[in-house]
Amino acid sequence: MKILALLIPALAFAADYQLCFLEDGPAAGTIEKTKATELQAAHMAHINAMWKQGALDSAGPIAGLPGTRGIFLFSSPLQSAIELGAKDPKVQAGDLKITCHTWRGPNAVGKLYRESYGKPGFKDQMTRRVALLLKTPQKLEGVLVEGPLTKGPYKHFAVLQSSDLKQAQAQYPDAHAFLWFHDTQVWNNVP
Repeated sequence: MKILALLIPALAFAADYQLCFLEDGPAAGTIEKTKATELQAAHMAHINAMWKQGALDSAGPIAGLPGTRGIFLFSSPLQSAIELGAKDPKVQAGDLKITCHTWRGPNAVGKLYRESYGKPGFKDQMTRRVALLLKTPQKLEGVLVEGPLTKGPYKHFAVLQSSDLKQAQAQYPDAHAFLWFHDTQVWNNVP
């Protein structure tokens, strides 16, 4: 009975998200500059539209994960996330491809950000955080959010409070650490 009592609160504060990595596509690096500029503008418009629809909880570029240029974090089911990501103009042009994994994270990621957006006193800004992909879960320090991943070689994903990539790489040598640039307030009030 004690085990069940411990599990219920943990389950009540968890949700499934689709953690989608935007990786180099087959045409990466070959698109003419003017076309690439147009695709970037269309890519940003697509991100904004997905966010306004309520499907996208966070997005942003990353650094330090070779061959991968960004992340989409969806609260929608896996197939829906794949379909939304496939509609991205940069994916359709072959500059990017999308790979999605279900991530069991804390409930309400991005909720307070969405509720506060555009209201008086709201300040929209980006921050960078160290994110970790781990093959096996381990005790982590200074964690903002973490949870298990399905599919693929990595079984756990975490975002740290820190933005010090070199320190994270030294502290967690078995993890794949990288920087994620995203909305500052996306993790606010996340249990």
